[in-house]
Amino acid sequence: MILVIKPATIKTVPKTILIGLQILAISFDGKKIEVESGSFKKGKLFKIDNRYYTQATMQISPSKIKFGLFDKDGIIKRGTESKVIQGFLEDGKVVYFNVSKSFDIPHIYVNNRFFDKANSSIFINRNDIYYFKQKGEVRTLYKNKKPIFSYRGYYGFIADIQIIVSILLLQTKNGSGIYIYNNGLIKKSYIWR
Repeated sequence: MILVIKPATIKTVPKTILIGLQILAISFDGKKIEVESGSFKKGKLFKIDNRYYTQATMQISPSKIKFGLFDKDGIIKRGTESKVIQGFLEDGKVVYFNVSKSFDIPHIYVNNRFFDKANSSIFINRNDIYYFKQKGEVRTLYKNKKPIFSYRGYYGFIADIQIIVSILLLQTKNGSGIYIYNNGLIKKSYIWR
């Protein structure tokens, strides 16, 4: 399924106005469309046990903020408190940052067990966890606690992982650029229309 989350001001049903967010789920073959509306918070979208949640934060008092998965009514899913959910492994294990332990550097947990520290968001491909660590001017991409490669810079983002190559968005002299990592080599990707 393709999941799209978009602001909802007017629902597709005539004479219905909504406040909040609307979720549109379209099957890859286009034969099935689900629409769910509510007061979803902006954030990464997850579907768990046929219910939609967004990874978000909510201020609960002048000095306290809750992190976790919130449903369409703004209710936090039990068990996700103080977790920034990054995704799920193929075997169903949850991958998240533990907020209470991540003041300086995000601590990655997999099913309530410490996994590693990271200086980036997490990219999950099947049962593999990809992330960056920063040491001085050197940024290193890791796959399941093993370093893959390093470069000088402070920015890097995994755009996609294919079976053979990794597609990365990395810092350049004048901004960012798309690079391909394949067989131990990093090459700049030139895309023409």
